[in-house]
Amino acid sequence: MPRHQNTAGQRAREAQRESGIKYTAALREATKAGTSLKAFSLRELLAECTASPQWTGVHPELDAEWAPRMFDSALLGGPAPYTTVLLLTGNLAAMGLSAEMRMESRNGFHAAVVACGGRRFELVLSQDDYITELCLIPGCER
Repeated sequence: MPRHQNTAGQRAREAQRESGIKYTAALREATKAGTSLKAFSLRELLAECTASPQWTGVHPELDAEWAPRMFDSALLGGPAPYTTVLLLTGNLAAMGLSAEMRMESRNGFHAAVVACGGRRFELVLSQDDYITELCLIPGCER
């Protein structure tokens, strides 16, 4: 195979350099999708959050009374709480609305991990306004 040909491994390394996500996660996604991980801006995520109607599905893990108000996010791959996305926007506000983000992973209705500017965040999807900044050091347990 010629060196200049773009393989899944090369796309994964490029995604790792650009967004700071783990190489194995980037490779898994690049191999599965056949293309590099789709980037989106903080502006696009905020626009989707503020313009989308409330998601009316049934939360599989929580009763309707305890489930957070959510919208169906195409960028995050499914329903996401409004307040969690707004909290993420606040944490990344210093980077500006044009900051590029990448979806690293999603675990159903439990959590989603996004990377932006060398920072990684876990968005808890079963609670309102709950995110955790994840460690970037390889092998770190946080």
